[in-house]
Amino acid sequence: MSRRALPPVNVASIVVAGSAVLVVVGAFLPWITVPGGDSLTSLQGIDLFRIESPLFNGLVTSTIAAIATPLALFLRTREWITVLTAALGLVIEVIGVVFVIAPDVALGETVPGGTAVSLASTGLGVYVTLVAGLGIILGSVINYWW
Repeated sequence: MSRRALPPVNVASIVVAGSAVLVVVGAFLPWITVPGGDSLTSLQGIDLFRIESPLFNGLVTSTIAAIATPLALFLRTREWITVLTAALGLVIEVIGVVFVIAPDVALGETVPGGTAVSLASTGLGVYVTLVAGLGIILGSVINYWW
């Protein structure tokens, strides 16, 4: 019986996989703090999916990262896969940047209480997601050049 050998894992693949794990971690961290009655309520990236934010939430970024990881680990020998992986990292970045620059626009009417959201209320999860998205792009660039 002959076994198919998996391609060797390189540094770029590890960078993409590690960054994808950070995207998932970021989804479970607070993305935004909103007033809720007499107190403030922190919403995790995953919570934003439940309050019907269709694109700007941790579930979307985690799904994109879950798609990018096997592409980077097992199909890294094809140039178009490397470009696709970088594009997926860029989509994660766009989601994060829009959320940081204009969270009220990103969330629309989904914010509980209908209050305006400020830049100061953006949580750590968004910034972790932004760094991780850059890591996915960086891993793709490393894979492309080496």
